[in-house]
Amino acid sequence: MYEFKVQGMTCPSCAKSMRMALHSIDAEADVEVNLPSQTVKVKSSKSQKEVAAIIEEAGYPVLEARQIT
Repeated sequence: MYEFKVQGMTCPSCAKSMRMALHSIDAEADVEVNLPSQTVKVKSSKSQKEVAAIIEEAGYPVLEARQIT
């Protein structure tokens, strides 16, 4: 599982956009968006780098990324 600190998520629509973007590369991904902390936790078969790239393509700069257990 990966955790990303992102910038610019401010509303439920942002969270929905994030989930849709991540599911576009891995339909089985488990995505948890936390708007107050501006974090996204993702359990995916894709690499951390691939997931970060999709988050950024969706318009949310990744400020920090780490693997968590």
